[in-house]
Formats: sequence, structure tokens, C-alpha cells
Amino acid sequence: MHAMREKGQSPESAMQLTNNFIAERIAAAKKYADAGNPKCALIALGHAMHPVMDASSPMHRTPDGQPKVWNPWWPFGHSPIDEIGSETIWDLTPAILQQQKGALNALYNQVF
Repeated sequence: MHAMREKGQSPESAMQLTNNFIAERIAAAKKYADAGNPKCALIALGHAMHPVMDASSPMHRTPDGQPKVWNPWWPFGHSPIDEIGSETIWDLTPAILQQQKGALNALYNQVF
């Protein structure tokens, strides 16, 4: 769900599980949309979009794109505001924003 991996898990395994999670959430969103339930469709779509966005975060991925190990006991690093932390607006380069726009729009278009 966060585009990360568990301790001892290979990056490849984690990325496959992330892709499976995204596909399952998109399938659920499409099912809700087809049934005329846009609220549930958007919730499921949001769940699918979450790891796509996390994959560009320096808190979730290494500089070469590998999933970092999830440590639930280390909550520090996310930026509550853009002046502190390791995940600020300045980490979103034009290239990342363009990639995100394309990826998120593609997910939306799969559902609606």
C-alpha cells in the first residue's frame, strides 16, 4: 500500500505485491463505478493511487527506485509542513509531477 517492502523481502517481490494491490483496487473501483456507486469507486481509486504517489517519495524509495524497508517504529521523516522533514514540495521535480500526472490519469481512466 505504501510502495515499500518488509524486512527480508526482495525489492522485486515488494514491487509485484504493490502492482497486485493496485490492480485489485482498480478492479474494485471499476466494479463500483459500473454499479453506479461513484463514492465507493473513488475511495477504491484513491487506495490504488496511494502507492503510485508513494513510489516517488524519498521516504518510500531509494534514489534508484527500489522500495525502502518499512519500519513502523520510525514515524519521523514525513514532512508535516514544507519547512521541515524529508518529503517536501521541493522533492517534487517537474519530471516527477509529469510522471505522476500521467500515471494517476491512466488509473482514473481505467475506472471511469
